[in-house]
Amino acid sequence: MNEMPTPFKYTSNVWLTSGILTPFFAGLFFSFVSDGLGNDFIPIVGLAIVVGLICSIPNYLILLYFVWKINSNTMTIFQKKGIINIISVLLTFVLFLFIFHDEMSGDLMDTIGFPLAYSTTLTFGIWFFNLDRQNHEAFLEKKQLPKVQMLEDILDEEVY
Repeated sequence: MNEMPTPFKYTSNVWLTSGILTPFFAGLFFSFVSDGLGNDFIPIVGLAIVVGLICSIPNYLILLYFVWKINSNTMTIFQKKGIINIISVLLTFVLFLFIFHDEMSGDLMDTIGFPLAYSTTLTFGIWFFNLDRQNHEAFLEKKQLPKVQMLEDILDEEVY
């Protein structure tokens, strides 16, 4: 069975963690702050998860590209995750400013509350999930193996 490429698996795990946990925790927080858990908790959180995941697809694709490019460098995992973390937080704030620029009020917490919550769960996912080093030697060896075998066959007198 062919395993999923590391950047795709890693980015998907981080994106889904943020897209599911943030609305769930926000729903719990607002339920306890207001009048307790109501009957509309599950539908509202479910809708927030669906809308959040759909709206963040462009960020997911951009982050996937950056994870793929960053993971192909020869930096340490700590450095790679640090850069990925900065990029993901910036993408999150840009997305919220793009979508909700008209609704942003003068209150700082209203403006940065949700992007900060999503950035927190993104940061958790980035540092929680494993970003495996890409093994360039194995990739090159696998790619070169048929060519080497063909050259050996050509040079081998018993084959011809």
